[in-house]
Amino acid sequence: MLLGVSVPGEKPLPRYGLAGSFAGERLRAGEGWDVCTIVHRPAGVGGELSVQVMRRTTSRRARGAPRVAVSAELARESAAMALVLDNPSAAADMFAAATEVAGEKHAWRAREITVDGEVVVGYEREFGGRWLAYHLTPVLIVSVVAPVELRPDTVELRTLPPDELAHMDTAFLSDLECDLLEVCAAAPQTGETTTILHGQLLGEGHDRAAVESTLRGLLAQGLMARSSGARAGTRHPSGARLIDAGDKNDRWVLTDEGRAAIGLPHAAAHKGQ
Repeated sequence: MLLGVSVPGEKPLPRYGLAGSFAGERLRAGEGWDVCTIVHRPAGVGGELSVQVMRRTTSRRARGAPRVAVSAELARESAAMALVLDNPSAAADMFAAATEVAGEKHAWRAREITVDGEVVVGYEREFGGRWLAYHLTPVLIVSVVAPVELRPDTVELRTLPPDELAHMDTAFLSDLECDLLEVCAAAPQTGETTTILHGQLLGEGHDRAAVESTLRGLLAQGLMARSSGARAGTRHPSGARLIDAGDKNDRWVLTDEGRAAIGLPHAAAHKGQ
């Protein structure tokens, strides 16, 4: 099932932002059904902190059944992706790097996180000059990521009202990001696979690693949703097995926020036209 598609009975994600002593801008960087990202720019200090809420309930035991929570280990891998994004040492395989970072249990420390006045158990670690703290609910993965130098002494989050948030200027999107969004917009329901997207942009001189890294960045911003796909490889002539597993061929679809970023109406409005 593609992420970004609502399921009856589910509530929209909360918009969590830094509370306590934080002073500065809070910007809505990306918001879809399964991910919400709020970027924080501290006053008088360079750099950004991001608070991201992802839906933990992304799998289903049977078609039409309620979604169920992924394991705590897989949830940590999802949170750890924010630590390896744009890290040169992890560029070859970001998924493998996030799995490795998540699995280094000795590097994760327990810490308290306050959410809407309630103290909850969370975890934190540093990697490649970045710091991340996260905690899990039965249905959510809530994380805060920032450069190590901006690591707050306390992590306090609260629900933000809409009037406290400004939209990020979509001018921050690169040419490659815009190209990927526009290609996926041509298939609003099914999205496109990594292989197809790379093939579409190969003529522009973009290698697959750059396309995959950019897609993960769009995912982190809430502009794209992803469903894990099979590995695209070479099959034995008998068709019985894969000879070469090849590259993971995920499928990518625009969220409503991604459509808005390139000037398109929300999917529901588009369908009704």
